[in-house]
Amino acid sequence: VYSAEGGLKQIPVKWTAPEALYYGRYTTQSDVWSFGVLLWETFSMGMTPYTSMNNQQTRDEVEKGYRMPAPQGCPVEISRIMNNCWQYDPQNRPTFKKIRTELCAMYNKMT
Repeated sequence: VYSAEGGLKQIPVKWTAPEALYYGRYTTQSDVWSFGVLLWETFSMGMTPYTSMNNQQTRDEVEKGYRMPAPQGCPVEISRIMNNCWQYDPQNRPTFKKIRTELCAMYNKMT
């Protein structure tokens, strides 16, 4: 667990888990949140997440439960992984091991 001290520094708000934004607690589970955003970016062909929102709006909406919809053409399995990565409670997010297992299974079905 990494804990930021000395107030909020410049951080990538749209990629950062709520517990990291609000309490400066960076863990593997906060990295899982960020990975979900990376998946969204990948399947949106590089769009900026929360495109129509500024950083403060993003923070407020995520806190209220908003999650980005899956990009057009995104496989349902990937959408499910993204939403699991964005569980508010870090303990409810999948581990990277579980994510890897799911992605490998998807890959194996395609080949």
